[in-house]
This record gives sequence, structure tokens and C-alpha cells, in this order.
Amino acid sequence: MDYQRWCFMESWDKPFVLWLACRGSGKALAVGTPIPTPSGYTTMGELKAGDVILDNNGHPTTVSYVSPIYVGNVCYEITFDDGECIVADADHLWTLSTSDSSYVTSSTKHIDRFISFNPDLSLYLYPDHKGNKKKIEQIIKTESVPTRCIQVDNEKGLFMCGKKMTVTHNTTLAAVFLMTKMLLIPDYQVYISTNSAAQSIEVFKKLEDIALQRIPSFASANDLFAGEVVKSANSETGFIHNPAGHTMKLYNNSGLTTLSTNLNAIRGKRGSVLYDECAWQTEEQMAATEHFADLDSSFALSTSKIKYIRPKTMPLQLLYASSAGDVEYPYYSKYVMFSKKMLMGDPNYFVCDLNAHAIKNYSSVNGVLIESHLTDESIKKAMEDDPDSAERELFNRFRKGGGENAVVSMESLIRNSDLRLPLLCNDTGKKKFILCYDPARNFDGSVLSVWQLIEDKSIGYYLQLENVISMVDPGTSKKTPLPMPAQLDIIKDTMIAYNGARAAEWENIELYIDAGAGGGGISAVADQLMADWTDRHGNKHRGVIDPDHKQYETARKTYVDAMPIVHLINPKGFKALMYSDLEKVVKLNLMKFTEYDGKDHITVELPNGEFQEAKLSQEEQMALAQINLLKNEMSYMCRYESAGGGISYDLVRDKRNTMHDDRSYTAAMAAYALTTKRRKDLLTKPKEKKSVPVFNFRAPNIKK
Repeated sequence: MDYQRWCFMESWDKPFVLWLACRGSGKALAVGTPIPTPSGYTTMGELKAGDVILDNNGHPTTVSYVSPIYVGNVCYEITFDDGECIVADADHLWTLSTSDSSYVTSSTKHIDRFISFNPDLSLYLYPDHKGNKKKIEQIIKTESVPTRCIQVDNEKGLFMCGKKMTVTHNTTLAAVFLMTKMLLIPDYQVYISTNSAAQSIEVFKKLEDIALQRIPSFASANDLFAGEVVKSANSETGFIHNPAGHTMKLYNNSGLTTLSTNLNAIRGKRGSVLYDECAWQTEEQMAATEHFADLDSSFALSTSKIKYIRPKTMPLQLLYASSAGDVEYPYYSKYVMFSKKMLMGDPNYFVCDLNAHAIKNYSSVNGVLIESHLTDESIKKAMEDDPDSAERELFNRFRKGGGENAVVSMESLIRNSDLRLPLLCNDTGKKKFILCYDPARNFDGSVLSVWQLIEDKSIGYYLQLENVISMVDPGTSKKTPLPMPAQLDIIKDTMIAYNGARAAEWENIELYIDAGAGGGGISAVADQLMADWTDRHGNKHRGVIDPDHKQYETARKTYVDAMPIVHLINPKGFKALMYSDLEKVVKLNLMKFTEYDGKDHITVELPNGEFQEAKLSQEEQMALAQINLLKNEMSYMCRYESAGGGISYDLVRDKRNTMHDDRSYTAAMAAYALTTKRRKDLLTKPKEKKSVPVFNFRAPNIKK
């Protein structure tokens, strides 16, 4: 598209480049849509990159890309003249015509509009492998369902879906900037710097997939690049997957290398640097690599007396590419400085600020406006789901966080986050968990967070956040909490899952419940958990109770078999203490979180140091997304000191009407639980006996 071409060319020879780009969206079919393959049928939701399906001619074609599963997109049901019904989202692309020869590509929503204005006009899909052209009989808006888009590696980008072989279209990808530079410029070394080694490797693999035609782009360029990669006996493709750093090299001596986050190990190199998703990189991280480009690429020595004209050399480049982040991080400072330099006419600087409005309203090819892949519906949904994230990732508005009063800085959260799968159950039956529940009946959020309690020989107990469950009623327009009986069922199911199979009743979990007035923590949950109960599978479970709460003095005599694993917390007396504990334990690196970028997979490090792409289930994606929301809420919680010396904790003032703090509150409960555990462990742990030196010597002979 034109804006991509402009960004590409303006960035080509500038030493300092910054791309501030919003995140896009996909074009998708319902995850349950049948997809024909050479060996039978699968579904859209089950497909993964590398799978083989059928193109419009009935020939095998490889799936080169699968999107995350989209929830909440506007969907339509399309009925064809052979009786087939396909559910697709508003932006899914179809190739169709009104005649025998002329075909155009259009989205589902535009087909709906076109038919509504021309009800007597016949629309046909691109012919299938038997030459049959399916006619669209009806298209109606339907209830939203989970959807997914894929990309296939054939020239027309067409594949079949449905039990009756309906021909449909795929999405497109932009050209790769670095591949082109390495291909055309000799001795051009590029390094990839990200917040983690796994993220750098993911960028490397994206480039590798394009080069090896796993993701179709410009076919001639793909073939050319793959042919220029230096192969070896140990690597048939030339893309070397080394745990210390993935690397590849072209015959013109250009190359690409991923960087680890070990700053001492990566200093002293020379070349251009791509900082991918660098909005949260620290000053120290960037400083360790920015000197890579200090070398003047036009400098050369020669002993020859023969005069000749040297071609103009390409300057080394620092390319910062990311969506918006926090104003306290260097990416924001560079955005401001680079923008000023560019506007003042400095030829060494270029900034591309591309937000959702620009993409939606001004997408064009060769000056002709085209339909945008971003829609009003997708933007509206993003704003409803997470306004703070949408402001950053769609409209490029940098966040301010909690500022100097923040209980937990984003830097601390990033430092204590890593790429790993969430744990949705007690997989060994031996792990210990703390469950923290903040209830709500009518307003605010009702949240259950799950923390694994881990004992380390060197630092003692620490917590690892494994899951966050938001108990929101999806059928309500204002996303009010689920009815309390439904919340109670979720709590019981979660208790069973994290206590683990083949474990004694409730030996592996403790449950912390907010007992504030109005939330229903006592009457609707804790009271209901005291008696023995039977789960949905017919298995009986012992009740649980708070062994110390004053309200249960009589109940403890009635429910004598109830396990004492519940802790009711009164927010009036404990809120300040809990947030004080949260501030301390995060600074001490005693709470661990996950990283997540919204995709349907993550790259995880294996015990042998290698990296592997791990597919995420829908439940895992939900858990990781909720953990991100918890971290975001935590970063906006502030500590306020009154004139009289009193301390209070609340969201930063400009977020109090647009953001809840329920997720962060459960983190504060977990911090209090951890502090209590560590204090008890310190007091009860037996002191090591000091060894008394023993001297062995021979008894003297005493003469009489």
C-alpha cells in the first residue's frame, strides 16, 4: 500500500529511523468452519502453519500463517445456491464476479451492502476445481462467533472452505525492509534487539518464513533472497538456529543475528540494529547496542595511488519499531527528538507515525483508495475491551503510568516478566497455589487470580502468577459481574483444578477472599464453601473455612470437618498494608509475571537453551491477556500521602473513571499472603547449628 511504500523509501538511507505503528487486525472465518485437506476435513480453529489444505483448483496448498482467534468480531452468515452456509467476519475477503470473466476481491460487509442496494443482482464466487461457480443466495448479520484467518502459499491466495468446497481468499503481508537492504547492500550486518531472546528469535523466524516462501509476499524477491543465503553441511537452508543467537549470511557478506539480553555478551559489535517492539526497552539495553552504528561506513584506507570514484556507501542504521509505550522509557524520548529533528529538516532522521485513523481512512494503492483492514467495529471493540491498551496500540498515545507515586513501576513489571505458558491446573499434584478472590455483585469487576507458591533455596518463597479469571457476564452491555452462584461454581472448579489429581483434599491450595461489605465475599461465597459439596461430576469434596475469622466462631464448631484454608481479608483494615507489601515484594523480584503480545503462540526457551514455538489454546490466550490487564492496573496504582501523614492507595486520578483496580487488588492480596508466608518461614525455620571444631591428637604418656 502507498503508506507502506512511503515509509519504506523514506527510511532507506536515514541513519536514525523510528516507526510508531499501530497494531492491525485480521480477516477471518468462524473457527468451526470445515476446511478440506487432501486427507479429509479439519476446521479453521485446528489449522496451524505448515498444514496442507486445498486451493481453488483442488490442489494441495500450504498454510503459511494462522492468526490468533478473534472474539467479538461482527459476523455474517452467507448462504450459497448449493445449500452451504459459511459464517465469516465482516472483513473476510471473497473473490467474486457478476459476469463470466471479470473478478474482484471484496469483504463480507461490502457484499452485504452491495446486495442490499442491488437485490436482483447475482454474485458468483471464483470457480472451484470443477469449474463450478457458486451463487450467493443470502447474506445476513448473525451472532458473533470466534473467528480466525489464515494465509496460503498459492499465487491467487485462494483456498476452499466448507463441506461443499467454497472458494475463499486470504490476507496479505507487507514487504520486509531488512531483507531488501541485506540483499542490495554488500557487507550490511543487521542485529535484532528486543526485550527477550525469544522475541528476537521470533522476528528472525518471521524473516526466515518469508524467505523460504512459508509466507507468500513478492514471489520473485522470496526466491532471490533464499538463493542468496549461504548454505552449509549443517544447515540446508542457511538459517542457523543457535541458542546463543540465530544467524544467517548472504553471499554478499551481509547477514542477520539475534541478540540476547545479556548486555555484557553483546557489546562491541558493528552493524545496523533493529529494535523490535522496543517501547519498553530500558536506557541501559539501548545504550549497549546503539554504539554498533558508530562506525562511518564511508571510511576506507588504501595504499593505491590510482584515483577512482568510490560509490556512495549506505550509512549504518538504528531502526526503532514499536507501538506506543510509556513516556518514562527512551523510545518516547527518541520519538519526540527524532520528530523535532525531521520537522526541522535534518536529513538524518525519519519518523513514521501511523495510527488506526490513518489506516482506516487513507489506505490506498497507487493513489486509489482501497478498503482498510481496520474497521469501526474492530476499533470500537478494542476500546470497549481495554481502553488503555487501545489508546496505545491503535492511536499511538503514550501512557503516563502512575508517575512518581506509582506503587509498582512498569520497569519492575517488565523485569519480572518472561515468556512462558500459563499453568491452568496443578499438573504434578505437588505444586502449591494461592487463590485470591475479589468479589463483585453489580459493579466493578469480579476477579480470581491464581499464584503458584514456589520455595527457592537461596531467596525463600516467591510467587508466580499463573492465571487470572475475570467473572464478567458477556451478555450484559456494561460487562457486569456474573451472578454469584455462577461465580461460586467457577471458584469451586478452580479449587479442584489447582489442588491437583491424586492430592489430599485441599492440601495444595489456600484461598484468600476480600470480605468487604457489599461484595458478597462472606455471604455468597465463604458461607457456601463451609459445608461438604458435590461437583458436577458427582465427586464429593470437603468444605473449607477461615479458622480465625471472628464471624465463624460458632460455625467452626458446626463444620468440624471443614479444611482451614480460607483467609477472609477486611479491606478497611488491610488495604494499605497489602499495597505496602505489594510495593516491597515486586521491588525484591518476588512476584513473577508473563509476557504476551496477543498472538496465538509464544516462543519459549527449552531446558537445553533452544527455543520452540508453543501453540496457545483459547484458555491460555485468555489467561495471558488477563495477566496483561492485571499488570496494567498495577502500574496505575499510586501511593498518596495526606497532609496529616496518612497513607492511601488508589488509581492515578485520570484513570479512576475509566479503569477498575480489581485485578491489581488481588495482586495486593497475594503480596500480603506471600509476606505472611515468608515471615512465618523465617520465624519457624530451625537455626543452623554452628559446627564446633574437633581436634584429634594422641593422649600424652605421663611417666610416674
